[in-house]
Amino acid sequence: MLYYENENCSKDNFQNKYHVIYQNFYNETKYAFYNLNSFSDEKIILYLVNQHKVIDYELFALSQFNAASVVELLITDMKSINDVEHLPKNNSKLSYLKKENVIRDHRMLNAYTFKVKNFSRAKQIIYYIDHSSSGVTFSFHEGFYEEMRKEGFPLLGNMVQRDEIDHNGNVCTYTLKSIQKPNKKFMILLE
Repeated sequence: MLYYENENCSKDNFQNKYHVIYQNFYNETKYAFYNLNSFSDEKIILYLVNQHKVIDYELFALSQFNAASVVELLITDMKSINDVEHLPKNNSKLSYLKKENVIRDHRMLNAYTFKVKNFSRAKQIIYYIDHSSSGVTFSFHEGFYEEMRKEGFPLLGNMVQRDEIDHNGNVCTYTLKSIQKPNKKFMILLE
């Protein structure tokens, strides 16, 4: 489980202050995540993502979700968990610009800068990755994985920070606060 905080650009009407991501470490294209504006929100929206497409989202009462160790998701119109052809494709594209070595909190990280097209929140995204950590690098964008593979960069390690830079130069910073063993299992029921 990866837990990120948005340090500098959350708003009252957005559920984007906290990201909690349950990642399948054996396949980086499959994960569930939810966003919270605060931990006292009454409800959360849980997203199930497969091959960088949202295949399901459900609204849960926060108290009910927190109490559950197994969350059941019923997905209709899919033959298998890999059947995502009928879903709308995200047309955002990332293009690799540069790689830099940076030091954050006494750790050497690699900063990968991407130009983004067709993504309303940002025109550039910078991923700060600790390749010495265990895990698979997380991204919402298929283009990130495509570009990293094309450039021959490793996809091992954790994304420690992600900066989204909009057209006005404003930066939204999401910082990894903790990595822990997940306390929930997701049971997917196909109908």
